Formats: sequence, structure tokens, C-alpha cells
Amino acid sequence: MNLLKSFLVYSALLSTTATFATQTTTNVVATQNFESFETNQSWYLSDFGLQGENSREDYVSDDSEINFDISWTKRTRNHLADRLGYSRSEMTKELANSICEPKIEFGKASVYRAGSRDNMIAELDTDLQHCGISGNEPANIRIRSFIPTKIGYKYKVKFDYKMRSYGGMTEKSYRNLIVRFGSELEKFDPVFNAFSSRSLEVLATRKFSKLVLRDNGIPDSYGILIDNISVEEVGKNHNYDACEEMFNVGTKGFRKCIEGEIDLGQECDFSNLSDLHVLYRPGKGVVASRKNVSNAFIDEVSTTGKINFLSLGLRGKVAISCRINGYSASYPVFGKTLELREITWGNQNMQSYPEQAKVRVKLESCDEESLNGVNTIATVQTKEKLTYSFSENEEGKSYSGCRLKKLVVKDVTPKGPSKDGFDLNSVKFVD
Repeated sequence: MNLLKSFLVYSALLSTTATFATQTTTNVVATQNFESFETNQSWYLSDFGLQGENSREDYVSDDSEINFDISWTKRTRNHLADRLGYSRSEMTKELANSICEPKIEFGKASVYRAGSRDNMIAELDTDLQHCGISGNEPANIRIRSFIPTKIGYKYKVKFDYKMRSYGGMTEKSYRNLIVRFGSELEKFDPVFNAFSSRSLEVLATRKFSKLVLRDNGIPDSYGILIDNISVEEVGKNHNYDACEEMFNVGTKGFRKCIEGEIDLGQECDFSNLSDLHVLYRPGKGVVASRKNVSNAFIDEVSTTGKINFLSLGLRGKVAISCRINGYSASYPVFGKTLELREITWGNQNMQSYPEQAKVRVKLESCDEESLNGVNTIATVQTKEKLTYSFSENEEGKSYSGCRLKKLVVKDVTPKGPSKDGFDLNSVKFVD
């Protein structure tokens, strides 16, 4: 093989290796391996810089390092109360923290007979010496973080843990490592010989998912050792796309859907009032008999003397949105036609009896980005029937992908003989 060919093959191998490395690491969201806490000390007490109130954004640094706040466990607070002469009910988190601010113990793995002196780890049973409390220190802690997550995606937290062996241990010295991630909680049994690598997977239903690790053993200064915490994004939940077809991502309906509490493939029915949320704000001049919102969906022409319409009132409006299983949803409008009608009795027209309304739609998920948001699609006048096709707008922009968040009809009747403004009925979408 000549030199040039050897170089090309070698370059290709490097490129392939680099590509593979990139593909296998891009799903990692955040990590904490405690190496940034390396000092010349064998072990020491410290924290992650989170005291008092913290925003969710503070828990993962710009370089994707997980930070934790620290608090004493309930068993430790009870032990602390007994040692210091308080009743257990008095020893709240706030009181315990004011007496002794909780710290976590960082140290070289070799100090704990848990590996190399070049590896930093953390222990979930810490020390009270920094608070002037000596003796059989009650010192188990809970560490908590908040991981940025995408609603509807699955995430997996991975970690290594082991227990410390020591003289005087009893079967109750260690119970479990308690790990909570999002809505999932699992107890991990004690392991002693070597670090055990475990994981816990969760479906994210919030923008930030809580991550908690806790030692629920006896507070005796020998705690669970922790290392190599990482969180990775697994991918969309299996029903994500189907739920997105029904609900806006992040809404309560979407969260219920991805958790499997709502049947897939549903679509709200604009002819069924129970599927709709109607917000009616009547303007001036509307009498009680003309305030029945269900009349807005009656598909009938004008009949003198028959109140088969909803009066908006002067400067009044009605906003209509879709619901599925009682939750706010979005409605696919591409290829559909919106119809509605203005009702005026007798032989009146726009000149003799002007009534007028603006029709606006709030859209989302449109392929044409400029259509997302509020669009005024028509002005409807006395005795007119609106028939508006959601194929493309007057500028030729396609409504492909668009979903209706809200339909608003607002009275803009000019000054004149009308006392109760625009009278609406026949609201519907047709294929």
C-alpha cells in the first residue's frame, strides 16, 4: 500500500471514529463525576454553591454539570433533635439548616477503599464537625437537582453507587439508596464489593425534572458512595406525535395524553358544544334572550321574529376554542372551510342597517411560519355569509400544517341604528 493510500485510509478511520463518538455522546444532557471538586485534600466538606432560593436554571451549569442543593434527611433531623434536646416535631428542615448548614463530603476514592486516588467521589453521609457538633454525628443527606427536559421525551439517569463497609455494622446500617427522577422513585439495595452501575428512566412531563438521591440508612458517618451521575435523552415517547396532533406541546391535555390517559386519534367536533370552550363577552345593548351562546352554532337562515342567533353587542366578542376530554386542544384547519352568518331581520342591508364584525384566528404549527399567531381573515357585514377556505391566504401562503388555537368574532359595528351589534349563527367547519 503506497504512502498516499495509507494516509487516506488512516484519515477515513479517524473521520469514522470521530463521527461515531459524536453520535454516541450527543444525547447526554448533563453529568456530575465530581472531578471538578479535586483538591489536594484527601476528603473535605463542601457544597455546590446553591444556598437559599434558586431558580431551576441554576441546577445545570453552562458546561452541563449537574449541581445539587443539600438537605438533611428526616432520620438525621430526628437524630439531631434527640442530640440537641429539641422535640422531633420542632426540627424542621429550616431549623436544622439554621443550626448546621448541610454539606456533602467529597473525597478521593482510595480514602474509602473504593478505587483510585485519582478518582473523586461523594458520600451521602457527611459530617457535623463544621458546626461544632462532635460524637456520633447524625449526618445523612439528600441531594436534589432539576434537570432541563422536553415534555413528552424519555430520559435516563445513570449512576454508580456502593456502601462502605466498617466495623460495628448491623443489618440496619444500610437500607437503600433512594433515587427519584421526575415521577419515578426506586429503592436500590445495598452493594458492598464494588460500584454498581444502575439507571432509572422517566417520561418527562415538566420542563424541569426533579432528581433526588438519598441515603435512608442510619446516620452514623458512614454513607453511600456516589459517582458518575449522568442524564441522557432517550427520545420521544411512542405516542408523542399522535398527542401533538391533538394538543399543543406543554399543555395539560398533552401531558395527560403522553401519559396514556387520553385515547389517541380524537378530533374535536365544532358541531358539538360539549367539545368547545366558548368565551362570550357581550358588548352594549344585548338583552338576555339574545345571550344564548349555543345559538351561534345553529345552522339556519334569518327568520323574522326568531332568535336563532347570538348577539355580540356593540364592541362585544366571542372566542371559540376546541377541547378534547375537557382539555384545551388545537384543531387542524388545513383543507377545511369556515362558515358563519350574520342574521338581520327584514329587508335591511349594510347601508340601511349596518352591522359588522372582524373574524380572527389564532394559528399554530403552520408550515409557513408567518401564519403562526393571530390572523384577521375576514370582515363580515349585515346579512352576509362567510365561507373561508383554509387552503391558502390572499397572499398565496399555504395553510399546510396549521392548527386552530382560537376563533374570535369581534363586533366592529359603526355608529348607526343597530343597538346590539353583530348577530351571529351557523358557525362550523366543513371538509
